Amino acid sequence: MALLKPFLKLIRWPNLVFIILTQVLFEFCIYRAIYANNIPDHNTFQFVLLVIASVVIAAAGYIINDYFDINIDLVNKPEKMVLDKKLSRRWALAWHLILSGLGIVCTAIAVNFFRDGIWLWPTSSVFSFYGFIRPGLKRIS
Repeated sequence: MALLKPFLKLIRWPNLVFIILTQVLFEFCIYRAIYANNIPDHNTFQFVLLVIASVVIAAAGYIINDYFDINIDLVNKPEKMVLDKKLSRRWALAWHLILSGLGIVCTAIAVNFFRDGIWLWPTSSVFSFYGFIRPGLKRIS
């Protein structure tokens, strides 16, 4: 519980609340007003997943920003620092990766990325590219 307050400060929770508020207002005041007759039934589920995805990716972005700006923050605002004072850098990096991954998974589910084997193409492309550059990597190391 002692780490919750520094974590919320690190991810800048008021900014995340405004992101949620902006997306919800856009969805219900603009999008649904314009496209009222053309919205599919499962749109609410997709919308919630996309809001979650954007919030966790924004939180991950705030974390990685603080991670790389730690030296600048030591000079400019040492009293407001969270990393290295209350939370470790390794912990922050782990949370960045977890939140980024969660955002990617939520987006993939929302846009139905896993249907009909669509996900196989980028996956196979990555592995093909790795197989292509792997001999060069051995020479470098």
